[in-house]
Amino acid sequence: MNALKTLARPFSALEGQVVFYMMPYTTLRWQILLKAFAEIVPRDDWEYAESIFVLFEGNIVDMEFAWNEQATSQSRAYEVYWQGRTGNVAQDWALFLSVFAPDALAVLSQAYDATRDTVLVNPNGASEDPEALASTATGL
Repeated sequence: MNALKTLARPFSALEGQVVFYMMPYTTLRWQILLKAFAEIVPRDDWEYAESIFVLFEGNIVDMEFAWNEQATSQSRAYEVYWQGRTGNVAQDWALFLSVFAPDALAVLSQAYDATRDTVLVNPNGASEDPEALASTATGL
């Protein structure tokens, strides 16, 4: 078992066909990804897809799939992406753009929102808002 999965929170989507396991708090991995991705797509050029890519990739730990007869090609895109990831930010971004439809981004956003740890208190009193975190992390 992935040791990080013990820290992650699950989010079930698509009637239980996909379960996302995401870190419930911002990690250093997310900050490193944010910086690396900003070198590929400048932060000022980010739109919804770019933000979702960073939130998803920076927090995802694992995914599980249980397809049924109602599974569509669009819903199977999650598995294609998960299995095709390379760890190279530029390659993973290109795959992300190739397999996901705009509706899929909303599911990724829901997974992120649903797995946030609301019990942890930021010791510096800073916001846990992804946009606020992104603006502070760019100075790293």
